Amino acid sequence: MKPPPARSPRTTSCNWASRLTVWRPAPKARCPLRPACGPAPEAALSAPDIEQGNLFVKYNAPNTVVPSQTATTCESVKTYCAPLDASNPGTSATIGLTSYASNAAVFGVSDGGTARYPAQFNAKGTSNTVIFFERFASTGTPTPNTIHYWRTANANVLNLPPTNYVYAPYISGFMRIPDPTFGLTFNSVPAARDATAHAFTSSSFQAGLADGSARSCTTAVTGSFPVAGVPGGATIWSWACIVNGPIGNAPTPSGW
Repeated sequence: MKPPPARSPRTTSCNWASRLTVWRPAPKARCPLRPACGPAPEAALSAPDIEQGNLFVKYNAPNTVVPSQTATTCESVKTYCAPLDASNPGTSATIGLTSYASNAAVFGVSDGGTARYPAQFNAKGTSNTVIFFERFASTGTPTPNTIHYWRTANANVLNLPPTNYVYAPYISGFMRIPDPTFGLTFNSVPAARDATAHAFTSSSFQAGLADGSARSCTTAVTGSFPVAGVPGGATIWSWACIVNGPIGNAPTPSGW
């Protein structure tokens, strides 16, 4: 019997809640991680892994214009609808939304991606790095700026909404990332807190790690610890989401 071919793991943006890791044959020496944004966003690129290859072809074909973000031509994908996200019931009224965001502080924001597996995680390890997490599909009073479509294509490196990636400005590892929200309903999240993780309950939210596992994050991740070169230190959440600079290279903080 022939041994199975070498394979490289990649975690999808939606299935880590059940600790699902998608495996694919490793291309040549390195397996590039999917980009978090650009002409084809992460959720759209994950479509073939959740038996949505037809949507992948539809929204990732060369020279194809992605439909308007206000159009209702984008299919709702059940896998992208978190059961506890009241803003994303998966109905026609909220068609094509996603309850998850990707971490641009790891993936980067260039089309084609800059992250490489496993080199991107050599310093701190895949089990200590957050790459996806829960976020309300819509926050505040729904507007084009606070509705998060799974196939949104937006290369805005300042991370202004509506994108389905966050934390792009923090990729250098010198600034602390905005804290996740806890205990807020989707329509009470202020605009300034749209671009971060959201707990759908008052106690915790789910985060997907680079090793393919899921982690339940409580308010403990908002705790701070000192980091040389970073005034005021960093939060545990910042450390878990950043792989560069003094924050990303700091020792594992107590409480993680």
